[in-house]
Amino acid sequence: MIGACLTSSGQLIVSDHTNLKLIWFTDEGKLIKELRYPPDGRYEIIYPVGDDRFVGYARMWAEPKSGSFEYTFYLLDGTLKELKKLDVYRDPNPAKKGERGVNYNEFFVVKSSANRLFIGNEDGATRSSSSTMMELR
Repeated sequence: MIGACLTSSGQLIVSDHTNLKLIWFTDEGKLIKELRYPPDGRYEIIYPVGDDRFVGYARMWAEPKSGSFEYTFYLLDGTLKELKKLDVYRDPNPAKKGERGVNYNEFFVVKSSANRLFIGNEDGATRSSSSTMMELR
């Protein structure tokens, strides 16, 4: 899975979720730099959404008897430092109902403009939908 974003200066930022890194390219496709996801393993996916802003998708591990698993979305700066908690997605815990190996498909979308960020989220535990529009700065 790959996420990508063009910066205001024409650079392309690509998020390589499989290899847990962000990669910057010139408008001619030349490699500028790479930045690895934080080594603590907190983020499964980091989406580039602007020149120096990212959305991190962090899984919170839950106890086996918990009702749900939580995935929290954070606004990150250019060094991947958390700036703000944006939204939470809850996935029902299948073990709570005696199920094993059940796959739930979550819905989550991040779109950005020059100064705004839109998040569309369907909460798996409650099957409710929400959307958030916020300023990036």
